Amino acid sequence: MFESILRTVLIASVATAGASASLTTTTEASAAPVQTASVRLRDINEQLVPSKLVRGDREFGGNGPSVRCEVTLSVTADQRAILAAVNFRAKETKADWSETEGSWSREVYRAPAGRKIDGIVDGSSSVVQFVSKPAGFQLLAPSEDWVKVLQGLQKVHEALLMFAAPGAPPAHTAAQRQMKQLSDKVIQGAAYLTGQGNHVHLRAPTSGPVQLIGIVGDTGGPDISTDDNPKDDTRVVGIKFKPIKIRLK
Repeated sequence: MFESILRTVLIASVATAGASASLTTTTEASAAPVQTASVRLRDINEQLVPSKLVRGDREFGGNGPSVRCEVTLSVTADQRAILAAVNFRAKETKADWSETEGSWSREVYRAPAGRKIDGIVDGSSSVVQFVSKPAGFQLLAPSEDWVKVLQGLQKVHEALLMFAAPGAPPAHTAAQRQMKQLSDKVIQGAAYLTGQGNHVHLRAPTSGPVQLIGIVGDTGGPDISTDDNPKDDTRVVGIKFKPIKIRLK
């Protein structure tokens, strides 16, 4: 009798163990493999112009403004793309404290066919904050060449990649020394491009996915726009991203 009961228990134990092993194998086999990959994000080369008047009038009058711009990456609900949320605020540093703000969302990466984004490995947020240089008097309307501004941003971006990295080789030629000086100025927050009274401040965030941001604060005319036209307005000029690491499955 006892042997019969023991035999039944042993058979049940073996059957249960086999079922458990089968379940584990099936679960492991169905789990999608995840790998880490370094990818390049799509730069934001369009000008982002805030038109919301939070308070005051539409003129900073050379009083700043104090500018804060944050760029945050997130994965879409379907895990197929990465979005960059840009939040911008500019506020006059004296009464009447004129202030504007704007928010935009742009797709900066899409996963290859058949893959999904499991997460972002690197830091997902970058912030710059500074007080704008006064634009000064402007007699004529701006004739800023946006293509030249983009080319300038690209040169600064390349200089940062070449010289700002730890262990970068020293600059020997005159051109290399000039690019090194430009890179140092960006890191110190002292670099800007000029176009008919508009100072495009170049800022390199200390962390996160952004390599470089170009921003216009004070301008030679009314600063806070009433439309989406970027000419002679407070605005985000462009955003350059670093390569980032993500998890793909």
